[in-house]
Amino acid sequence: MADGVPDVEAAVLTAIRGATGSVPVGGVLDLHANPSPELVRDCDVLVSYDTFPHIDMRERGSEVAGLLGRRLNGSALRTMVRKLPLLVCPLAQATDSNPMRQLQRAATARARGAGLARISIVGGFAYSDVERAGMSVLIVHDANRLNAAMSVMDATVADIWAHSGDFALARDDPATAVARALASRRRPVFLVDVADNVGGGSPGDGTSLLRELLTAGATNCVVMIADREVALEAALLGVGAEIDVLLGGKTDASHGAPIRIRGRVQRITDGHYRVNGYYMTGRTFSMGTTVVVSVAGNSVVITEIAVPPFHSEQLSSVGVDVSRAAVVVVKGAIAWRGAFGDVAGDIFEVATPGICPVDISLLPRRAVPMTF
Repeated sequence: MADGVPDVEAAVLTAIRGATGSVPVGGVLDLHANPSPELVRDCDVLVSYDTFPHIDMRERGSEVAGLLGRRLNGSALRTMVRKLPLLVCPLAQATDSNPMRQLQRAATARARGAGLARISIVGGFAYSDVERAGMSVLIVHDANRLNAAMSVMDATVADIWAHSGDFALARDDPATAVARALASRRRPVFLVDVADNVGGGSPGDGTSLLRELLTAGATNCVVMIADREVALEAALLGVGAEIDVLLGGKTDASHGAPIRIRGRVQRITDGHYRVNGYYMTGRTFSMGTTVVVSVAGNSVVITEIAVPPFHSEQLSSVGVDVSRAAVVVVKGAIAWRGAFGDVAGDIFEVATPGICPVDISLLPRRAVPMTF
């Protein structure tokens, strides 16, 4: 969404169609997209990622290119969409777990059996306050397979509704989750700050898990918090300086109050790192001025800019080895596993306060999700 433009993708495609006319257009959507009928109308071929964490972007781009090749060679390919007003937390959209895994497998088998080009189950982005929010199904089919596509669509939508209860989630509150993490021996334990999901639009300055860890007397923990003011102040003080500040909780009142920390500045970097892992390999990202502050035996990584925890280089670039930590806090949902899943011991997803909550019903809404 943008101010005055509730459906940016559809607006862009309308502009493209205005410039190009009937030239075939294809696209790849994120698994969490909220596609509208207008978006689908202006795309000949539209598919979504099949994976969460998202590791198949290249494959889906190649697939769409191939489908567009068929379209250019005369196949009358088109895309249909069906939307369910089913709002699902991203945690429940992991594609290596049920219900998404079994729903995808069943849908793919139906589509292949019916001779359809492609089917995608799109988990949707429940944190958007738009009528098109919710789960969707996209089917790419040849024009002469319309009835088959409708039959597969009906069966897939019915299957999703039949498993809708399986998407319900309940997670521990911060105090309970921290207690469980400290009792665990499968380390490093990862505490997932779900509601402060930077990739979902949260500010990355939530304080609830850091507060609980410090209250519990935990040590050897790694916590990343975005706080421009503190990052710049610590950098100005310099390595080795003592610092006493209020950290985090400054963007709004939804992610916990600021927490007072007293510690020593251990490391200062410009926050630039290059990705060698699974997501946007080869790209360079910046967290802005980034400092590591030692607080009561823990490493608090304070960044000028909030960046989603999609890359292990975020921490390795500032000298933090997560494999040696007792507890690591990540501000995300599932995608962080692509970066850190291979070193994680126990994982506790936490019902923290914030604008990307585990319980979707906590969000105020003006728009009522529609069926189409």
